[in-house]
Amino acid sequence: MFTLGNHKLMHLSTYGLALFFILLPFEYPLAAIGTQSILMLVGVAAMGLAVLDLIVAQNFKFHFSHRVVLTIIWIVYAGLTAIWCNYQAAYSYFYMMYLRNCLMFILIAMIDYSRREAFVVKKSAVLGVGLLMLYMTFVPGATRYSNYQHRLELVAGNSNLDENYLAAILLIGFGFVLYWLINQKTAKLKFKAIALLYCAGCIYYIFATGSRSGLIAAMIILIVVLAGNIKKNTLAVLMLALLVIVIYPYVIELLPADLASRYSIAALTGNTSESSPRLYIWAGLLGRLKGIRVLIGFGAGSSAPITREVYVNNAAAHNFYIGQIVEFGIIGCGLIFTVIAGMGKQLLRNKDIDCLAVLCGTMVMGMFLDLLTTKFFWASMMLACIFVSASKSEYIDNLEENE
Repeated sequence: MFTLGNHKLMHLSTYGLALFFILLPFEYPLAAIGTQSILMLVGVAAMGLAVLDLIVAQNFKFHFSHRVVLTIIWIVYAGLTAIWCNYQAAYSYFYMMYLRNCLMFILIAMIDYSRREAFVVKKSAVLGVGLLMLYMTFVPGATRYSNYQHRLELVAGNSNLDENYLAAILLIGFGFVLYWLINQKTAKLKFKAIALLYCAGCIYYIFATGSRSGLIAAMIILIVVLAGNIKKNTLAVLMLALLVIVIYPYVIELLPADLASRYSIAALTGNTSESSPRLYIWAGLLGRLKGIRVLIGFGAGSSAPITREVYVNNAAAHNFYIGQIVEFGIIGCGLIFTVIAGMGKQLLRNKDIDCLAVLCGTMVMGMFLDLLTTKFFWASMMLACIFVSASKSEYIDNLEENE
């Protein structure tokens, strides 16, 4: 740890991570203004600072937790799937993306961050989402509505950010601020008003994107946050459930017809022509898993070409869990899901409910999206890892102070 007198300074990588999380919501708009991804460059810089922290601040003391070890084993296993993968072009393309994101997670996971550093990173994530909402609200041309179903899109040059990805990014800030709003009983009214406006803005924009998975994830986040202190929040849970049931039909009526159709009961239960292809894709992908493939999968990146074989007009599994078992089988899934579940369990034990809620929301999005190539998934993973590490560091510091 870098020190100045008796004051502990943050790891240098904390500054890089803070900038990374502030810029995360602007990944696609920033990528559209140059030939290089600015967020990728910031991520590389943060990784460089993390290496420097491991050498200087921690004196080559690498923190090899089960998260680090299992993730290393997983990415090595993913690389070895090239041996039996029949889709080498897809393997080469996707595995490199998995590797880049995974390396950043591993480096961050080996550093013993403090609680103060964890809060700095968390506040940076909240700030980034807040700036994104201001950008979408006040900057002309920042957003547009699609011709199909009138869904809100974040403009990125001649392209746009996927509506569900936009919703997933908003959920990161929503989870942290919602937890603060519910649990900060003594905060000043003006700060609570800002937090309430922030959460309302997140829900409004998630609704506008037409992301049904985003709304489901937001509800899961709310449930996790309230369940964190269930005795005090039981009445709030019941009142909220009643409120949702009562006002839902009226809110739907206020939306444009095309967008409202996405939130109908038929659409939410998969009984529309739009939802049917996903069910067909999922059934087709799972139907390919036979014999040894159940254990080892078809190889990294294989879910995309197999999806095209199952359903010609689509190249995405639209389900993280099914995509993972198709690519890596039970063995690979067991590794990565053990890492995620382990962090979730530790967050619950440490009562970092806000971070747990964000992680749960992201994993719910995985029921309808492919996550491994997305920055918001790895951002949620890094946030969870930093908080778990910070809790352990705080525990060790307390032991040393008591000796």
